[in-house]
Amino acid sequence: MEIHWSELAVCRSVDPELFFPLKGDNPATQRAKRVCASCPVAVECLEYGLDMAYGIYGGTTGTERRRIRTQRERQAA
Repeated sequence: MEIHWSELAVCRSVDPELFFPLKGDNPATQRAKRVCASCPVAVECLEYGLDMAYGIYGGTTGTERRRIRTQRERQAA
C-alpha cells in the first residue's frame, strides 16, 4: 500500500491550530511557515491547499495562494 504524502508531513506532530493563525503576516504565521520550510512534502501540501482560502498550506497563506492561482491562470491563457 502506498503512503499518502500527508503521512510524511512535519505538521502532523504540531498543534493544527498553528496553521490557522489570525489573518495577516504575524508571529504565528511565521512560526507555521518555519514548520513548512522543513517539511519534505511542502510542495504536495501547497498543491493540495491551492483552493483553500484560509490556513497555511505548503508554507503559504491564503493571499499568497490566490496570487499563485492568478499567476498560473495568466500563464495558461
